[in-house]
Amino acid sequence: MNQEYRETKGEKVQDLEQIPGVTAEQARDICSHSPSESESQLRLAPYRAIVEAQSDLISRSLPDYTLTFVNESYCRHFKKTREMLIGGCFLDLLAEEERPAVIASIESISVQKPLASHEERIISDNGEITWVEWSNRGIFDGQGRLVELQSVGRDITRRKQAENQLRLAMDRLEVRVKERTIELEKANQMLSEEITRHKMVEKALRESEEKFRKLAETAPALIFVLQGNKLSYVNTSMELATGFSREECQQGNFWDYVHPDFRQLTRERGLARLRGEDVPKRYEFKIIGKQ
Repeated sequence: MNQEYRETKGEKVQDLEQIPGVTAEQARDICSHSPSESESQLRLAPYRAIVEAQSDLISRSLPDYTLTFVNESYCRHFKKTREMLIGGCFLDLLAEEERPAVIASIESISVQKPLASHEERIISDNGEITWVEWSNRGIFDGQGRLVELQSVGRDITRRKQAENQLRLAMDRLEVRVKERTIELEKANQMLSEEITRHKMVEKALRESEEKFRKLAETAPALIFVLQGNKLSYVNTSMELATGFSREECQQGNFWDYVHPDFRQLTRERGLARLRGEDVPKRYEFKIIGKQ
């Protein structure tokens, strides 16, 4: 093999390596059998077909972002022909605010770190928004200079939409949680106030009951509380007058302590008072004592 062919072959291998999906070994294999350009193209055709059949967006570009290759998926995504895209700057396909982040990601590529990835938002001419996740590989020459970029993009629009819906749902949930928290705080405050009021009422009742007991226990009059047919309370004067202990009074039937001559009158006036009727506030009746 002469020197001229070896140099030509070396250039072809380098050229073939630049095609997405073709490894260095495959490129050397394609060029190892014949210097024929047509045969190289024939051997290369299956690999090009693989690249074109990919659902991922595949492109190659120069360091100045000029596109040198795009596959069919790339064209379909941007709704442009290959002729419209190749030779143009791919940054022009991006929204203005997306470009600084993309440039920063690509500029981070080096010989030591040849891979970089980023997500970009793309707004079509009709206003449709799509998202693509890109993986960029830098291709360097023998002096370590970046000569080309190979980029593989995957449409992540659905994922982004799902993330956005989830974020909106989380925002709505957070708002609802805050609203519910405020409602619970108000309810808790009202409950706390009600408990405080209830405790104050209980305290007032206890104090009132204590005052009543002190008054009733020292009063010379017979004082008792009737509930149904039972006495729930009798004072000391009642015990002394009947001869029954407090416990005996509370265990017996009240009407057994009322003299038969006065039972009907006492019962009628008691029931009338319960009905809210006007009855004498003071009247006399006999009580039967223990003796």
